[in-house]
Amino acid sequence: MIFSSKLTIFLRRNNLQVFDEKGNALQELSVSTSVEKDEEIKDPAAYEKLVSDFLSKLNAKDKKIIIVLSEEVTFQKTLTTKDDAAGEKFFDSIPFAVDKLAKIVTTLDAKTLAIATNKDLFGPIVKLAKSFKFEVEAVVPQIVFGAAQNQTLTSDDIKKILTSGKLIKGTNLLNQHEQSQTAEVTVDKQQESKVEKEPQDRRKMILVAGLLLFIFLGLFLIFIALKPLLFRKPQQNLAPLQKVKPVDESQLPQSTTSAPEATQSQQ
Repeated sequence: MIFSSKLTIFLRRNNLQVFDEKGNALQELSVSTSVEKDEEIKDPAAYEKLVSDFLSKLNAKDKKIIIVLSEEVTFQKTLTTKDDAAGEKFFDSIPFAVDKLAKIVTTLDAKTLAIATNKDLFGPIVKLAKSFKFEVEAVVPQIVFGAAQNQTLTSDDIKKILTSGKLIKGTNLLNQHEQSQTAEVTVDKQQESKVEKEPQDRRKMILVAGLLLFIFLGLFLIFIALKPLLFRKPQQNLAPLQKVKPVDESQLPQSTTSAPEATQSQQ
């Protein structure tokens, strides 16, 4: 896609302004406090609908867009040290959840600045970019350009912003937003994969349980069939009893006369 020109969206509290490359104001959107209040989006659906209707009338097709965040919608602090812990301590003090913040620590004019904003303020614009066929090139805080905190941007401000490519690259909050979006998509895919995997694991468990039950029943039936053979009493191999015939005394041999009787007869 060839981008013919650039537009600048100046995002202020309850307000969006669009400027062309020459600094001419093209369009403006006011957001009620029932939808956005104190840098918090109270009604995300209504806010996205407002932004969508606004962009549909902008004719931003094939254009690059730079979103400039007013000091009204950013949290800033000058740090006395470049230690990361100092920046994190400041970010922790901001009344928004960590996953809601887009934040940077940068050095400007020998000063270390910690800057953060609520991603929900510019998120819908980035989200709708593909639908309206434009590209959000960067989301940068106004303070890094030294622009005055005015109710609007001047043509000089616009010119300075559009010609500060290196500064934009070094202070682009969009990079962190896209990284967090990628992380969220990754988590969603992991959760989706986990949800899909659970029924598969359940089916595997049922199949294994069914197989084990089938094996158990098979072994039980085999045991029942072999039980008579396994527990049969062994037979004793005894010789058959023979009948004893009575003795016939008449067939017995006659005994001879005893010795004493013979001696007596001789006397």
